[in-house]
Amino acid sequence: MAGDFNAKTGREWNSYPENIGRYGKGDLNSNGKQLLEFCNRQGLVLTNTLFRHKMAHRTTWESPAHHADHARKNPYRNVIDYIMVRKELRHTVQDSRSHNGLQTYTDHRLVRTTFNLERIFTKKSRKQENIDMEKLNDPVIKAKYAVNVELKIMDKEDTWKERNHKEITTQEKWNMIVDANKEAATEVLGEKKRRRDDYAEVARLSEEQRKIHHKINSTKCAIERKELKKKRNNKMKEIHRELGKQKEKKIEREIEEIER
Repeated sequence: MAGDFNAKTGREWNSYPENIGRYGKGDLNSNGKQLLEFCNRQGLVLTNTLFRHKMAHRTTWESPAHHADHARKNPYRNVIDYIMVRKELRHTVQDSRSHNGLQTYTDHRLVRTTFNLERIFTKKSRKQENIDMEKLNDPVIKAKYAVNVELKIMDKEDTWKERNHKEITTQEKWNMIVDANKEAATEVLGEKKRRRDDYAEVARLSEEQRKIHHKINSTKCAIERKELKKKRNNKMKEIHRELGKQKEKKIEREIEEIER
C-alpha cells in the first residue's frame, strides 16, 4: 500500500516498534497517530522508516515556500508519503527511500521500495491429507480399511450407473477408487496427531531471533549492531541444538515403532 497520507509519524519507534522504523523525522501529528493505529490494527509496517539514509533521502515533501524565503538556509521538509507492507513480508524489503533528482510537477518526491521477489514468490508444495498411515501396521485396522474401500467403490459405481445409465470409463473408475480411498482413510485411520508441543521451544527462540534481527536493521550504532549480531548468532546456535534434539527424539520414536 502506498500513498500521500499527509501524516507525520515522527520518531515513534518506542510506541510502535512493529510498525515503524527508527529513521523517521519530526514530531507526530494527528494524521500520523491515526496512520500508526491503522498499521497496528492491520499488521503493516512503514518501509521508508526502516533504513538509514541521509535526510534528503528520507523526507518525501519539501515546502515550496523555501524558494521565496531566502532567510532560511534549509527548506522545510517532512515525511508524509509512505509505502507499507505486511509485517510478515518485512524480511523481503531490501531498501526503501525517496528520490529528489526527478523533474515532476509536484512538491512531493518519489518513494521507492526494493523487494526480494524470490523470497515472496516461492513454490509451494501441494497440500496433502494428514492421514495417520501408521495405523495400517495393525492387521485388524488394515482389513477394516480394505473392506471400507471396496464397499465405497461399489456404492459409487451403483450411484453413477443410476444417474448416467451407461458404462463407466477407465478415468471415471480411477476417480472413484481415489475418492473411495480418501474417504475410507479419513473415516478409519483419521488424522495424524501433530507434535507441535515438541517444537514450542524452537518457535520461541525463532521469535526472539526475529526481534533481534529487526533491531539490527533499525539501529545506527556500530557497537550496538555488533552486540546484537552476537546475540542473534547465539540464538541461531540454540535453535540448531534444539532442532537436533527433536530429530533424535523422532528417530527414537521410529525405532520404538519398528520394534513394536
